[in-house]
Amino acid sequence: MRKLLPLLALLAATGTASAADMAVKALKPLGPYPVTGCGAYYGIDAIGSAATVKNAPVGDTVIGGDVGGSFGYTCASSPTTFWFVEVIADFQNLNGSQNGLALTGPAHIEERAAFGGPLNAMLPSLFPNLNLPAVPSLPGLPIGVTQTGTPAGYIYAAINEDDISAKFGNTANRQWIVTPEAGVGMLSRLSNNVVADVWAGVRLESQAICLGNVTCPKINTGFATGVAFKY
Repeated sequence: MRKLLPLLALLAATGTASAADMAVKALKPLGPYPVTGCGAYYGIDAIGSAATVKNAPVGDTVIGGDVGGSFGYTCASSPTTFWFVEVIADFQNLNGSQNGLALTGPAHIEERAAFGGPLNAMLPSLFPNLNLPAVPSLPGLPIGVTQTGTPAGYIYAAINEDDISAKFGNTANRQWIVTPEAGVGMLSRLSNNVVADVWAGVRLESQAICLGNVTCPKINTGFATGVAFKY
């Protein structure tokens, strides 16, 4: 019995250490962005969009400027193909007279699903009339940070939900537009282990969700571009 006591104490100490190690590993923060295999990531983004208002005078354009963050999951299904799904949550300023960006503006929420691989090279021949916009160029990078490797292109589909209540003088969360979107994008690995994501898409005519006795406008087909840095 006396010989067993030291052994039990050693096992208990080992078990405690293992449990502690597991807890530390479980609390490990996200990042860097997984470029092989599968994993979760987070990011910061900025999006710009423009479209005309349905049944409004010519020239009445809604311009949106967003800034916020994202959370997603990506997986490299083969050496040449990958996919990701993500949710973007931004502050947005929507107005019909001038450009602008306000951190106290209404909300923009977007869900995106994307696929990258050889299909991107086949799209022009398979769908010559798709008219997807060109991917914007990589933004200016901080001093000392460079692009590494070959950029990876992808196609995506998204659903946008925009709170436009403030634009029409209503209480927040009283007036939303829901807009489907499709487009193309490009992921670029940077030397600091961050991935830069640039994309451009076409937003189709919106559907409106209105609560109470308020005006319920719709937005015509428009365009959107975005840039994000993913960790």
